[in-house]
Amino acid sequence: MKRVLKNGMFLALLGIGVMMASNSYVSATSGNVKDTVYRYNSKEDGRYSDTGARKKTNSTKVYCICADGYKSYLSVRGTGVNRNTDKRMTETRCSKWVSIPKLVQCSVTNTVYEKEYSKARLRVSVNLDESGNVSTYGEWSPDSTKNYHIVG
Repeated sequence: MKRVLKNGMFLALLGIGVMMASNSYVSATSGNVKDTVYRYNSKEDGRYSDTGARKKTNSTKVYCICADGYKSYLSVRGTGVNRNTDKRMTETRCSKWVSIPKLVQCSVTNTVYEKEYSKARLRVSVNLDESGNVSTYGEWSPDSTKNYHIVG
């Protein structure tokens, strides 16, 4: 009877340990999901503006939401060094140009991680057919925890 209890206790403790390890694993691999602002103003920025480069930690889609102004038109770009070799890489487009509707959470399909770039940035514009002073504003993160409205 004591042996059965000991085995049962061992299995219970083992189960708790696995759950704790898996929770730590999920939080450790959740990626770079802190939202930062992107902006574009045709009068100030010309044809487009680039965000600062941010670390891309996994192959998830890029998260974006257009908060104000015209709907955003953007592409994801790979930049920085090769994440495996630390050799500098030429910046390149890693997604199609996509339209981000106003107030819709979107997931942008991209190949930044698959092409082994260490960082991602957005190139932001609006529909180039618009005239006058037009702008767009929103938030983005290079990694995401789930898929929203998928674009690209």
